[in-house]
Amino acid sequence: MVSLAQPFSLWNPLSRDRRFGEPAPAYVQVPLVEKTAQTTLSRVKEPAGTKLSSKMVTALSVTDVSASLVRHILQATPSVGPKHSSVSGLGCLSSGIGVLLGSSVTVGSGISDFHKAHSIGDGEGMRRSGSQIVSGAVGTNSSALYLAHETAAASLSGITVAADVLCGVGSVINMGISGVGVYRCARFRSRIDGHMETKALPEKERVAKTLRFLKEKIVPTEPEIARIAEEVKARYPDWSEKARADETKKQILDLGEVKFRYFKRRTCQATAARALKEIDKHLSGLQYGRPNALEEAKSFIQEVKKRNLQKIILTSIVLATSLIAFAGLIAGTFFSMGSLPFILYAISSAIALAILLYPLVVENLGASKAAAMQSRAVALAPTVLTNTSSN
Repeated sequence: MVSLAQPFSLWNPLSRDRRFGEPAPAYVQVPLVEKTAQTTLSRVKEPAGTKLSSKMVTALSVTDVSASLVRHILQATPSVGPKHSSVSGLGCLSSGIGVLLGSSVTVGSGISDFHKAHSIGDGEGMRRSGSQIVSGAVGTNSSALYLAHETAAASLSGITVAADVLCGVGSVINMGISGVGVYRCARFRSRIDGHMETKALPEKERVAKTLRFLKEKIVPTEPEIARIAEEVKARYPDWSEKARADETKKQILDLGEVKFRYFKRRTCQATAARALKEIDKHLSGLQYGRPNALEEAKSFIQEVKKRNLQKIILTSIVLATSLIAFAGLIAGTFFSMGSLPFILYAISSAIALAILLYPLVVENLGASKAAAMQSRAVALAPTVLTNTSSN
């Protein structure tokens, strides 16, 4: 029987030395789970200065969305209306920040993320960052057109139609991004529940089965390792054994990072890191009957589900923000509905502002929790800004 906590060895699918009782080469003796975890965590660690830049992005995003909120409230106020100079000024401020963030943050980080995802073979990451690039480009151009409209001669005022069209396209793209995100997170949760609710098994086996599922999602499995080794051997038949082993290790570690990012998108960075560090410990505790092992493993699974639920709720709120903004655009473009479009825009901006401010409000709950929430808010800022900047 295979041990619940059995580590995979990098040299297992490669080396012949083990068959003859000889020691494997030194460069392939590190257990895969430990090596992958260590290297993955070092790869995904935020570089120095990231926290500062995140705070700057958050500050600009809050300024942008706050200006949009006040602007839409003034537009809906009968005594002020959409043609007031203060409305125009706030629109220029919001759109100016939108152009800055859209070009430097949304598109720039999207391109960087796309290159990174491509280099490690992260297909889901490539699709996600590609969508972010398109969304950021659309939002940036929409904001730029609004600025041009406000500063151009009257003969060029028709460009506001193009700005509205791009804004609508951006909202539709963001609805798609958010909708797919909700679906993926919900499906991940349903699979966890499916393992935990297998009534035919004892509770201990259900928990172990769930842990093995989570481990498969964040660590390369033995069949995946064997497949990589065979592919490298077939692709590079003339390479030395050490060269093939190095290439195999690289591809395995790339796969480990892909799986970490998969897990992170459905929970958060801290939970994914904890999973890498703790899953084997929980599996080993269950196998050898360590005291409190079952309760600790169940607590870990509940933590994963909790962070997953938070991601579902937050992404669903962003989806609702996109829907409300899009409804306001449709109401204002195709129907004469008075102040209703501006009210819908204001609601969308208020929700967006709450998403951005919430991590700052709960800082007293703990630095690590606030940092994780701040990271999620910054990650969602591009979608939020496209929904609010140019309406």
